[in-house]
Amino acid sequence: MMETDWSVAAGADDPVIEARWSDASSGLSWVDLRVDPETQSARIATLPEVAASPVLAKALSLLNAPHGLLMTTKCDRWQMSDAERAELADALDEPVAAFGCGSYIDVLMAHAVPMVDFLMHEEWARTAARRCAALPIDDARLELVVRPAHNDAVWGYGLTMYCYAGGMDEVRAEAVWADAIEQTVPVLIATAESMLASVDEISGKETGGA
Repeated sequence: MMETDWSVAAGADDPVIEARWSDASSGLSWVDLRVDPETQSARIATLPEVAASPVLAKALSLLNAPHGLLMTTKCDRWQMSDAERAELADALDEPVAAFGCGSYIDVLMAHAVPMVDFLMHEEWARTAARRCAALPIDDARLELVVRPAHNDAVWGYGLTMYCYAGGMDEVRAEAVWADAIEQTVPVLIATAESMLASVDEISGKETGGA
């Protein structure tokens, strides 16, 4: 079964999830993926983080469903260092893998009402981690971290979803990681949806509707 954990990182020195960010030094910036499917596919294809990774591209598509509850702000994927693979081995109680693949995705509630609810984010992370622990995936670990976040003028919370996988070679590590992403992202989405009212009801609360 998959190894999972969740935590809260909301101290003064902890990172903050920022939507609509931009980095002048690299020329990179946040890309809005909550758009129609054709535009979304075209925008995802421009992201350097998803180059040669259809699995990560699919995950971003699911997490940014135009009429869904969620949105992403940043992501990355990398080959794990020796130290990271040793840490993964400790968590899995297994020998250190020869290769490892890691990734993260920052995820926000797309609507202000649930985004500001800290207790809901704790329950979201706790429940999703518990559900993912029942997935039949070996040699992989999921970590969900609740962090402060802001989207324009709205301050609240979000989740950073870390996924790590190891293998005897690069092909095996990539395959395990891909399987983990494909199985955990739908659980994260379904857990959020099970905790919240419909998008129409949320939008009504934001605009002062009944």
